[in-house]
Amino acid sequence: AERMYAAIDGSDGFYVNEIDPKYRSRMNVPFRIAAAPGGSEPYNRSLENEFLALAESKGYQYLFGHPVRGGIRACIYIGQTDEAIDAVISLMDSFRRAH
Repeated sequence: AERMYAAIDGSDGFYVNEIDPKYRSRMNVPFRIAAAPGGSEPYNRSLENEFLALAESKGYQYLFGHPVRGGIRACIYIGQTDEAIDAVISLMDSFRRAH
């Protein structure tokens, strides 16, 4: 979980997790993609959907967040390997650089 949170926190505000670090889950890592500054919405649901579609096309399953509130959530308690977590972090980084 620490590596995922480090990727989110080190994304220069592209990815957002507003949960106080002392309360962050070690099992589920939720995050959002921030909207452009000055926008009326705090998050960019369009880019979130694009990220989720890209992730699914690459074989990463079940990264979607809450069905109503949206967002992205990595569940890492179901036996995820370090390699799988690193692959998601790599995808996050390349997606951020592309946008």
